[in-house]
Amino acid sequence: MNIGRRKNAKRDKYLYYYDFGGRGKGQRPSMGLFIYVKPKNAAEKQHNLETKAILDITKSQAILDHQQLEHGIFLNISLRRIFWITMQTMSYC
Repeated sequence: MNIGRRKNAKRDKYLYYYDFGGRGKGQRPSMGLFIYVKPKNAAEKQHNLETKAILDITKSQAILDHQQLEHGIFLNISLRRIFWITMQTMSYC
């Protein structure tokens, strides 16, 4: 599984999707995340930074999930819990 991106119709945002390797219907479901191609203000720049952090965590989680299935290695704590704890602490800053 890869994470792909494409520009929207207005070509002002990159939309991210899961790429499962196929081109048929349902093979590239949307992640619901986007970044601005050329951020115009500080809020859009901050949005891009936060979205990129979420994408990095999502990619890491996908790699770990793949390794767990392939090699039978299971962690005691779910990284999804770590992600939500991290996101909650970031919102308080």
